[in-house]
Amino acid sequence: DKMYLIGGSRGGMQMFLTLARFPELQRRFAKVVSLSGLLDMHDCLATRPDMKQMFIDDFGFIENDEEWINKRDPLLTVDQIDST
Repeated sequence: DKMYLIGGSRGGMQMFLTLARFPELQRRFAKVVSLSGLLDMHDCLATRPDMKQMFIDDFGFIENDEEWINKRDPLLTVDQIDST
């Protein structure tokens, strides 16, 4: 009785971060899908000044703060998610 999980936009990003941080949830879902979710924070901040400004406004992001990015970058969670 596995479920399916879908996340759109920010929800797609949060879905991957949540699955990586709470591995016990991974066993509950047969498939997960991200629709237009932000997956690469480094690329986003380098190519989207509007998103960078939004992060600064919302979170007080400090330019080149690798620790901040690394805690939120879904691309860095790939090895923590069981894909079998």
